[in-house]
Amino acid sequence: MRFRSILVFVCYSWALFTYAGVSGQSTGRITQQAEEVVRSAGASGTLNCTVTGPVGSQDFEIVEWVFLNNSGGPKTVSRDCIIEEEDERSAIEKYLIVCEELQTTSIKYSLTINMLSQQDNGWYECRVRLSNVLLPVDTMHVKMTVLSPPTIQESATPLVIDAYINQTIQLPCSAEGVPAPNVTWGRGNGKPLPPVRSSSTRNKTSDIITNETLTIRNVIKEDAGIYRCSADNNIRPPDDFYSRVSVQYKPTVSRVEQSYGTPTGENTQVMIWCKVEGNPRPSMMWYKMSFEQTESFDRGEFELDEQFFSQASVISSDRKYKVEQKVMIIGSLSTMESMFYTLTLLTVEPGDMVYYVCKAENKHGTDATDVLLYRITTLADENSKSSVTTNSWMVLSICLIGSLLRFNH
Repeated sequence: MRFRSILVFVCYSWALFTYAGVSGQSTGRITQQAEEVVRSAGASGTLNCTVTGPVGSQDFEIVEWVFLNNSGGPKTVSRDCIIEEEDERSAIEKYLIVCEELQTTSIKYSLTINMLSQQDNGWYECRVRLSNVLLPVDTMHVKMTVLSPPTIQESATPLVIDAYINQTIQLPCSAEGVPAPNVTWGRGNGKPLPPVRSSSTRNKTSDIITNETLTIRNVIKEDAGIYRCSADNNIRPPDDFYSRVSVQYKPTVSRVEQSYGTPTGENTQVMIWCKVEGNPRPSMMWYKMSFEQTESFDRGEFELDEQFFSQASVISSDRKYKVEQKVMIIGSLSTMESMFYTLTLLTVEPGDMVYYVCKAENKHGTDATDVLLYRITTLADENSKSSVTTNSWMVLSICLIGSLLRFNH
């Protein structure tokens, strides 16, 4: 390998010396200092290369612009004052080469690249070589930086992340842009991230890609919700991507009211409520106790256990009852993890004054609570009692008067 390198160097040096000796001329040299060119995507950028040499040296030398970071390998864009290869991606002239004679011995080769994109990012080489030798005599490297706004790679960030209580989860986010964007995670509702249980890890896989991973430890129910990944590099517009964390847990059932009072009779209705939370969304059922069960339950003689539910009957919607589920609305958003479950008695009778049980169940467990329905006295009931009492006194008075009259006779 070493012998081959030495051989190539000797052959190149001999060819250069021989050609220069034959022509009696020395080759030109690049005399311009390289400067990075920074442009926005869609704009145009110009790369300059000034070559200075003895009079007549241009006749046997070639000046080329080569794109070193081309996806298919180094590509010669121009040779002397001719565009070597037009870019088929663009409907307009992608490249333009202008040769300007500055002095008798100096020429500036200006390569303009139109409609700049991320594919044009990278290093360009201006090289001077002899017409019959591939290896350059002199080179200059110029970096073209095409600024572009950040773009979050949606495939790297899941839309929904399922989590369990006390679990550790990670939310990855990857964004690309020039310069490499700053990537941050936050809550979609504006609330702060858990200060102790959360942390972020950042790494850059390239000059234009930033990866940011949010870690949440010991997950709790309150960690559920929308999380926002934001990417910004001061090139407008910034980019955002939203992920939802779904925390799964067993149901919890709570009363809206401890008990409900209602009159009885025709055209009398009452609605009983319970609040249910759980994920996945629980199935929910209403049960009705008998008078005997209600009295035993008040005495603490049994609990809402599997034995009770195996013997109790489920209440379904019919002419007597109406069972409904109502989604909880928070602002303009609804959540299927928190719901109200209602039981409406369409006609209330004295036999309905018992305990009702609301039960929820999902794959993580069950929970239940009881609600008491009791009778209240209305004004009509009082009037009815008053009317009965008055009538009774009238009957008794008539009877007494009749007895006295018979006695006097």
